[in-house]
Formats: sequence, structure tokens, C-alpha cells
Amino acid sequence: MRKIIVLMYAGTLLASGFQLSGTGARELQLGGSDIVNTSMWTAPFWNPALMANSDGNQIGLSLNTIGLQGMYVMNTGLLGYDGGYRLQDTVISKRNILPVPGFGLVRDMGEGLKLGFMEFTPFGLGGKWNLYKFPMGYYNTQDTTFEVPEFPEDNWQSDLKTYALYASFAYRITEKLKIGISGGPLLGSVKLSKVTFVDPATFDSAAEALPIQYRLLPVTMDIDASAMGYGANLGLAYNITKCLSAGLVFRYYSTLDFSGDAAVSLYLPKNDAIAQRLDSASQYLMSGQVMESQGTVEAPFNLPYEMVIGLGYKKAKLGIYTSFTYIKWSKFDNIAASFDSVNILGNPITEDTIKENFKDAYKFALGIEYAFTPLMDARIGFYYDQTPAPDETFTPLIPDINNKIGINFGIGRKISDNLKILAGGEYVYTGERNVERHSDYSYESDNMPGTYKLNVMAGNISIVYSF
Repeated sequence: MRKIIVLMYAGTLLASGFQLSGTGARELQLGGSDIVNTSMWTAPFWNPALMANSDGNQIGLSLNTIGLQGMYVMNTGLLGYDGGYRLQDTVISKRNILPVPGFGLVRDMGEGLKLGFMEFTPFGLGGKWNLYKFPMGYYNTQDTTFEVPEFPEDNWQSDLKTYALYASFAYRITEKLKIGISGGPLLGSVKLSKVTFVDPATFDSAAEALPIQYRLLPVTMDIDASAMGYGANLGLAYNITKCLSAGLVFRYYSTLDFSGDAAVSLYLPKNDAIAQRLDSASQYLMSGQVMESQGTVEAPFNLPYEMVIGLGYKKAKLGIYTSFTYIKWSKFDNIAASFDSVNILGNPITEDTIKENFKDAYKFALGIEYAFTPLMDARIGFYYDQTPAPDETFTPLIPDINNKIGINFGIGRKISDNLKILAGGEYVYTGERNVERHSDYSYESDNMPGTYKLNVMAGNISIVYSF
């Protein structure tokens, strides 16, 4: 059986693919452009070499709250979604609020050496859609005791969380050159629900004569899995002049080998008149039963690596930063999922290869920072971020609908010599995306045609204590 699930169709929330933008209010307000002068406590993510930027110790906390909502005008031509007679037009996803916390600690060991620890969320997604409804006439019976099965309302949904716990090291080789490395475990969890179809004629020839609304039987697949991997960041920072600095960062993530539980439910139709025309061995096709099966799933999940180069100019009250990021998203091509003890009507589901075929992408960012007074500063940032998701594998479970333009802003206020609070926001413009339905489109195709839109706004706050 083909295309029973799509495991972890990952989507973006502020960066490309299913990658998050990073952590730390100041850095987010600059659009992720600063990899040469970032705060010490966020340096393990942005550029670990920058922990060595100055003497002293630092602790930081941050919370980035992301709100997103998608809209999808379906054009699949599949009964139950749309097509034939349209059952629904524009579908709006449930509004999702994703809190993204971060924490960091940097300790000055003297002699130009810094050690640190950081928790952050490099990848994540979330979305809930009510896309499938039973076609008209799917249940047509005179049996007053029959109760139409309740179909899950959030029948397409995804919830991916990752947490990175990095130890870090930085050393000031000279006054101009610093190096750093950070790395540690990467913990992941995913919950996924999706509706696909099975043609009953593939296992019972009597179904070949059934009306069209009974030739695509809905199947829900629910997955709850977890994984552990690791990641590492390497960084260099170099002061070209007193005001001009350059940075280079390489970010690597290992494959996440997810394993967990899988559950399948097949919703059979019920029609008394058609059931009477079937032989006794095939009457189960019109029984109205919900056939359920539970088992386990394993699937490796390839994560991209990144190369980042950046420049920064800082003089007196003004700072200007820019960066270019290359993301090797083509590593995220196929997901080979294997199942155990999962079946539909006695037909085992043992494996499924899901095509993603992501393309390599890039991000350009620019940020400006200005200190109005010794106690108050402000920032504005801009970025352009390519989507790696191609039309041929695009579905509503991927919130990354298009290339993105992000506008960021924020302020910082010193409460004391040691304590500072920063707060800001972000607006992301994506436009709309039209995925065309080709003449050979079927329920076995890898994408979901239609028109997509996405609204994204975010707020961030950080508390930084230096000592």
C-alpha cells in the first residue's frame, strides 16, 4: 500500500523549511543578521566564538512566542476534500501559538577562555487542519441503530518539537581573532495526523463496480514518536578594524532516528442498497465499521547543515550587521519509514518511502542597532528567506508556503548596571502559493494542490544579567 502516511511533513515558523529563527530577543530583532557582536549568552547558537568577546559572566533567558494561521483553498478533485461537488472551499487552520524558550550561561575562566551552556529550539512546527469530510451519501442506511462514526476534527495536524542542550567553549587567540565550538544532544518529538485513501478494489475485486464515493475510503494515520541526535556549531570571529568585524559559522545536526507508536483507522461506508447487491464475502465493504490497527514506526529524519558568513560595523552608538546563510536542505529528500504490526483489513503495512525533495536555500539578513541613551537602545531587522519545499511534495502540513520577508523591531532597557530587558516583535510576509493540479493527479500523488496563505507574527522578550 502506497502513501499511507507522510511522516513529519515539516514546516517553518520563521525560517526556511521547519527551522526556527534562533533565540535571544536582540538577535531576533536584528533579523538574525549579527554573528559578529552577539550577546555572550546567545553566542553558542549564533557564533560560539563570540563568548570570548569581553570579560565577565552572563546569564540570559528568552521567550519567543510565534502565532501563525494558514488558509488553504483546495483543488485536489478528491471526494472528501473537494472535487466532483465541492464539499468545502477555503479551510482555515486553527490558530497556533508556539512558545520557544531559550536559556544560556557563560562563565569567564580567565586567560581569554570562556565556557558556557545553552538550551534552544532549532527546529519546530505546528498546525491543525480540518480538511476531510465524508462525501454525501457515504452513510446511507435505514438502520436506526447505526451511529455515524465520529471523524477526527483535527484530521491533518503536526506538532514537532526539538530541544538542543549545548555545552560551549571559546578562546581569544589574539585581540582580533576568536574561535569557539558548541555542541551536545538534540532531543526531538513529533505527533502527526493525516488522512489518505485506500481503493477497496486493491484487495476486493467486487469493489470495482462501486460508485465513485465508495472507491476512496478514508484512512487516518496517527504517529507519536521521539528521537535523540546531536548537533554542533563551529565559529570564528575576526576584528578587521576597530569598527569592522567578520564572522564565519558552521552548524551541523545529525540524523534523528524517530521511533514510536503508529495507529491506523479505516472508515468503511454504509449503504443498504449496495450491500444487498454484493455477495456475502464482500458485504463488509458496506458495513460502516471502523477498522483499527496499532503498531510501531521507525523513520530516520535527515536535518540540514548551514554555513553562515557575516559582517558587522559598530561605532559609538550605531551598529550595522549583515549575514548570508546557505542551508543544505537537499539532505531532506526521502523518509524511509518502517512499520511493525500495522495493517489494514489484514494487509500489513511494513514500509513507506515519503518524498520530500527539498531544495538547498539561502537567507539574507540586515540589521541596524542604535543606542539613544546609555540606558535605552533600539533595533530593526530585515531578512529574505527562501523556501526549500517544492510544489511536487507540498501539503498543508508544511507551513513554509513561500519565500519570506521578515520585518523585525525591538528595544532594550537597562534596569541596572547588570540587568537588561529587551522586547520586540516580528511580522513575516509570505504572499500566497498556488500548487497546480496536473491531469494525472490522484490520491497517490505526493502533494496537495490548491492555493495557500500563511499569517505569521511573533513577539520576543529577553532578560540578560551580566556579572
